[in-house]
Amino acid sequence: MLPESNPFSTKFWTPGVISYRFREETESCERIIDAFEQYGGGQIVGPHGSGKSTLIESLKKVFQRNGYDIRHAMLNDRSRRLPAGFSLEELREPFVRIVDGFEQLSFWDRWRLRGKFPGRFLIVTHRPVDRLPVLYRTVPRFEVFSELVCQLGGKHGDDELRRLFDDFEGNFRDAFLTLYDREG
Repeated sequence: MLPESNPFSTKFWTPGVISYRFREETESCERIIDAFEQYGGGQIVGPHGSGKSTLIESLKKVFQRNGYDIRHAMLNDRSRRLPAGFSLEELREPFVRIVDGFEQLSFWDRWRLRGKFPGRFLIVTHRPVDRLPVLYRTVPRFEVFSELVCQLGGKHGDDELRRLFDDFEGNFRDAFLTLYDREG
């Protein structure tokens, strides 16, 4: 099967392609942004592959609709530095600097970033950072995983999906990559 037709190709499920699914009807991007405004910053926390980056992409759309100037840095094990000028850029009000993969920064870079430019940061991390309010915790749920597999066009039984979800400890990203290999 060609990557373009494989329903688990990353072009069909990477962050921003699929909207984040909240656990409760009372949860929403607007509520997270209200808390961000109240605290002047905050963090999104959750395990690998639980939807943190997908949530950030959904939040960015609402931030932009609300007139926010956004700077977004995506860090990972291959890119552990903020882009040049990221923390010094002039931003118009209201603004938010988003650091996805905050724990990839060195201790000193995290300390300098938080100390020199307090507030107005939305960080994404696997473990909570001291003295910064947790605005939302992503939690992988089998029901959402199963729903997304069906939405993407996968034809897999519940038992197979449950095994896959459990084998990857709820990491949707790794489970989707395995489904991509199986469809190929």
